[in-house]
Amino acid sequence: MQLFETKIVLLPISQGLKAGLAAGVVYGGMVALLHIGTLEACSATQITYIQQQLQQLGAPTNETASQMFSTDVLYFPMIYGIWGLVYGVVYGAVYAAIYSKLPGSNSKLKGMSLGIPVFLIGVFAGPMDYLAYHCSPTFVPVISLALGVPASFLFGYVLGVFYDSFGRLALEQKQEEEKERRTPRVQKKTGGST
Repeated sequence: MQLFETKIVLLPISQGLKAGLAAGVVYGGMVALLHIGTLEACSATQITYIQQQLQQLGAPTNETASQMFSTDVLYFPMIYGIWGLVYGVVYGAVYAAIYSKLPGSNSKLKGMSLGIPVFLIGVFAGPMDYLAYHCSPTFVPVISLALGVPASFLFGYVLGVFYDSFGRLALEQKQEEEKERRTPRVQKKTGGST
């Protein structure tokens, strides 16, 4: 009986982890695109900043600042995209654990209620740190930051959609298992009479 009770408790968390992973892919993609856009818009200033850093450090390097910047354009969106994926899994588990306490009448609205914490934590300790880029004009990272707000709400909405989807899947599997248990198994008789 104890095993059965544990399975019931873990089902919503498992459902939240799956939904968070799927929503994290979407969130990671959005965050990565915002980083690519910010880096490209700030490319001249970023290259100048890299050149200054190389000169200050006196670093012997065979790469130019432009080559290093090209690496940054690939590296940072990828890292922050993966970070967004990890955040998706964490938020999925939190979402499942506090689902009944979240405001909203359905899972999509409940997911969107996580938009503000997703945004704030993402800015101060996560994948939405666009203000770290050196840029001229200086408002460009702020635009990316502002676009992070709807991206956070969209993440919550998608989390709710996937939570519903995985919940239906789990319910269908449970109904199928119950149906199989109720259906008596009929064995075919072998042997022929002629």
